[in-house]
Amino acid sequence: MKRRLAITGLVMLLATQSDLSRAQWVHTNGPSGGNFTSIATMGSIVFVGTATYDLPGGGGVYRSRDTAESWEPINSGLASINIWALGVNNTTLFAATDSGIFTSTDSGSSWKLANAGLGYYRPSSFTNFGNDLFAGTQSDGLFLTTNYGFSWTNVDSTFPPHVQAGAITTCGPNLFAETGNGVYRST
Repeated sequence: MKRRLAITGLVMLLATQSDLSRAQWVHTNGPSGGNFTSIATMGSIVFVGTATYDLPGGGGVYRSRDTAESWEPINSGLASINIWALGVNNTTLFAATDSGIFTSTDSGSSWKLANAGLGYYRPSSFTNFGNDLFAGTQSDGLFLTTNYGFSWTNVDSTFPPHVQAGAITTCGPNLFAETGNGVYRST
């Protein structure tokens, strides 16, 4: 009887596996222009950041509302179309550019500069921790906003000085930062 229950449970588990486990990768329709630097989602909307490295022909943030079947550029208000990172915190979209961090509260239709406290440092990555957003910078560690980008604070004086936090993520109560000198973990 136990064996029959175990087999029945296994069959039910396998039958209810997510379609993602059997998904096929399909090339989407664009967007075209620039080199792809980042991707983010907000609900069912997909955003892609691109950079042109000052070459003509594209760049900026693109938005798809139809699972990447079509794309539209959404750069109104951005001072630079070199996008180095995208992040989402609840309903606020963040874009790290050559001219600083910009935020959008209307799914990218318009952008506002949100650089207070960040100074010159250009973020290379974002990650959420609850309602807070961390930014890893190119040369001065980690910054935090607790108010959707209205202000930024350098949060960790123990992080090695002048170290790039190339990619950052959270796992449970810890923040992890990838640097050129290994991975660091906050405790």
